[in-house]
Amino acid sequence: MSVTYPIPVDPPGISARGKGTVLFVPSIANLSAPTVAEISAGLNLSCAIYAFNVTPTQNAVSKAKYCYATEVQRAGTPSYAIDAIVYDYDPQNLDAGDYGYYAELAPGTNGYLIDRRGLTRDVAAAAGQNVDIYPVELGIQGRVAIDPTADGETLRVTQGVFVIGDPAIDTVIAA
Repeated sequence: MSVTYPIPVDPPGISARGKGTVLFVPSIANLSAPTVAEISAGLNLSCAIYAFNVTPTQNAVSKAKYCYATEVQRAGTPSYAIDAIVYDYDPQNLDAGDYGYYAELAPGTNGYLIDRRGLTRDVAAAAGQNVDIYPVELGIQGRVAIDPTADGETLRVTQGVFVIGDPAIDTVIAA
């Protein structure tokens, strides 16, 4: 990566509103070089889910040596947790129509959640775009409680998402 100095003290930033795409992809042959075809075969969840949040953490590992006057630390093993996803569903039409993704996201299903930021959901996957890829297993689909006082409330499901392998962060889509 080439950086031109000086770096601006206050870069303008990129608007985040509406500039995220989350896809569920059943298979990817090479996480280091996902293809346009693999990404395009994914189920676009961008307007189905209410939020997508990944929390990376990394523990500190103490490294005390006989000759050190101070105990030092090194970076430990990273961990990634994805918050449960919440989406609308139709209990009378679980596997077709506008809510067909309910059946595709069946509990125990393994696949990949793709987080593509900086582009709207309508922009097609293309070679050169950056994505984050998380190998996941989907948990149970629990019903969100109905609040009879909430105006405009919809029937929703909450579903746990479990990271089951090393993610591929800042991965470039291959042709």
